[in-house]
Amino acid sequence: MMDTATERHAGRELGVVGAMWHHRWMVAIVLTLSLAAGVGLTLLQPEQYGASAQVQMSDPREAGVFRTEAAGDDVRRQQNRVERFLSPPVLARAAALAGTSMQLGELRSAVEVVPASTADRITVTAWSPDPALARDLANAIVVAYREQFRAEALADAERTVAVLDAELVELEARLEEVEAELARYVPIEPVATAGDEPAAPAEAAEVPPSAGHITLFTTRRESLVTTIRDILVARERTLIEARAAEDVAQVEEASMPSSPGVDPLMTISLTLVVGLAAGALLSVWRSERPRRPGPPSVAPPSGSSGPAVTRTTTRAAAPQRIVVGPPRYRQPS
Repeated sequence: MMDTATERHAGRELGVVGAMWHHRWMVAIVLTLSLAAGVGLTLLQPEQYGASAQVQMSDPREAGVFRTEAAGDDVRRQQNRVERFLSPPVLARAAALAGTSMQLGELRSAVEVVPASTADRITVTAWSPDPALARDLANAIVVAYREQFRAEALADAERTVAVLDAELVELEARLEEVEAELARYVPIEPVATAGDEPAAPAEAAEVPPSAGHITLFTTRRESLVTTIRDILVARERTLIEARAAEDVAQVEEASMPSSPGVDPLMTISLTLVVGLAAGALLSVWRSERPRRPGPPSVAPPSGSSGPAVTRTTTRAAAPQRIVVGPPRYRQPS
């Protein structure tokens, strides 16, 4: 009879299929339970309809001053877009556009945003027991995303304009100082800046002109005037690009689905596959599990065809106590 190590070795030699066949009843029980679980899940879960909208994103190399990441960082750019699609402002606005009272957590569970791996393309899928709601929600997500992107671009533009305006105030003050110094040597024509007030007439020089001073202050004045004009152009360009900011190049709107997106047979098949894998693992584990060693056996004598005799050890009986003494006689009555 094989010992425990030999049995484990033989169990490993059976392989997965052999172990499953050896424990076929256990595998059958696991598969039956998996089938029951799959049917139960199919009956308990309502039918879900999925509607998908295909969104072609714009090329970041064509973006203006509001590009927030490098043009070559495709992974981070796509990840930022996915996060914006699933952001609370976008989901709340999409719920309002679709006319649903779903909460934020429900919206996150009902919406899938999957970016393409090789192109600036994103698929937005919405799930709902109502096929019309699934379609409306998927399209509303795209509309809300575009509105949110424009709002963020306009907010960035307003912050940029605020910085430019503060710089304009400082440059205009410096320009007034330079013009005041230059007016002491030569009459100049004031230059119109950001204000709308008409320019004052030129004033006469207070002291005789000096070529060195005139050249110095004239150069400073021209530099400040050029910088102010560049800032005014950048300010106007910032506002124009913010109003026309767009991150979506083309949208293929979702249509109403005609059949549920999740096939009940697929759910049952998946549960059976899981059950088969669990049965295989249990079979292999049972085959390789060490067993308790049984009583040793004695091989039959040579030339005998009888079965092996199991050697059993019996405990010897305790010897009886014998008391030796003179015989006792009963007295006659």
